[in-house]
Amino acid sequence: MSVARNICRFAAWLVLATAASPASGEVIELRCVSDLHGEALRFARLRQALEPDNPKLIRIDAGDTMQGTFESEFTRGRVMIDLLNRFNFDVWVPGNHDFEFGFAPLADAARGFRGHTLGNGWSWFALRPESWTLLRRGKSTIAVIGLTDPAMPRRMLPGDGAVFEPPDAALRRIMPEIRKANPDLVVLVWHNGLYSSIGSLGRFLREFPEIDLVIGAHSHEEHPGESVGRAWFVQPGSRAHAAAAIRAEIDDRTRRVRRISSRLLRPEARASQEDFTFVNSAQREADVFGKAVLGRVNPPLRRPDGKAFNTASGRILAEAIRRSAAADVGFSKLACDGFTLKNPITRQSLFYFIPHNNRLCRVRISRSEFDAFVAEQRAPARIARYSGAYTAPPEREQFTLGLSEFALTGSRVLLEAVASDPGRLTKLDICERNALTEFIQKEGGSK
Repeated sequence: MSVARNICRFAAWLVLATAASPASGEVIELRCVSDLHGEALRFARLRQALEPDNPKLIRIDAGDTMQGTFESEFTRGRVMIDLLNRFNFDVWVPGNHDFEFGFAPLADAARGFRGHTLGNGWSWFALRPESWTLLRRGKSTIAVIGLTDPAMPRRMLPGDGAVFEPPDAALRRIMPEIRKANPDLVVLVWHNGLYSSIGSLGRFLREFPEIDLVIGAHSHEEHPGESVGRAWFVQPGSRAHAAAAIRAEIDDRTRRVRRISSRLLRPEARASQEDFTFVNSAQREADVFGKAVLGRVNPPLRRPDGKAFNTASGRILAEAIRRSAAADVGFSKLACDGFTLKNPITRQSLFYFIPHNNRLCRVRISRSEFDAFVAEQRAPARIARYSGAYTAPPEREQFTLGLSEFALTGSRVLLEAVASDPGRLTKLDICERNALTEFIQKEGGSK
């Protein structure tokens, strides 16, 4: 009787102990970066935070990787893709600036990246990235979805061959596949911030309760980690100032996410000697090319401070665009930050004056459309960020306007005109920076 009673007591204790003890689980660890913008050396200093030799980690880059520095421009983004491979990144989601180099460089980068290039809902000619991928770490499966900037349809010229699906429609299309795979963790890597053209992220995610974790980008903000609805949101910031370290705990019994936590890790003071040598090699080649003197412009070119329109520097760029586009009128659009392009002008200094690879185009336009376009560009909200400038229009009703694709895609007036008659648009195989280079070499001399 005493033995039976002791057995019962032991059984009761075992039940209570089991109920009181925490459920066992597995931890999935991720390291994420975003908006590196060509900062190769600073990215190399994140090696220790990224632990490239740790096979358990999942490494993700949320885009805007290649554009932003002269050495990355010189290598057409190759130095950054090579670093992603050196650090064993699993996923790359191209951002809006990764499209700037054009189709061939982006396609080459996607082929050269050894992980998964993800781009749910878009294609560009033959480039059709995976919508999502299923990764395995230990007993756990992780679905990773990639979405690019939702404003991409407005950033590309009409007829450029790129197709972009709205993000909500793109997610609805693939969610049945993901549910069927029954992953333990669903991660959305989105080149987008908490608030954007689609509204608030929290409202958007209500339709997709399967998503456990969102890795954001594009707005350059740092978010070490916070709840957005039932999902956890992390954004690593920009230019390799930090990497996000994320831990997702999976319950062994239910296979559900028990908890997600995250923090930001800062770069080391120095890159490893091996990484420094690798990056420095690309920088030396770029420096040799970049130090070539193109000429001089007097007075020196200066981007406006804001609330200015049709400045002298802007008109010089507009004239360079007019000539290269073989147009009657040229229009330029400069960021309002007061940056001055000092003499003598080199390839490298000119890159930092015009850091984006915006192609030129020519549009047939009427005087009334031109006047409406100028009025649109003079709006106070616009010139607080970008200042427009133009050359004098001819005294006739119809003429051609030369401008960058960035200026065109940002104009409702011109997009409506081109949509009504696509034949009015001619795309040119020259970028804005090259137009100014030709102007400087012709007008400024080389002293």
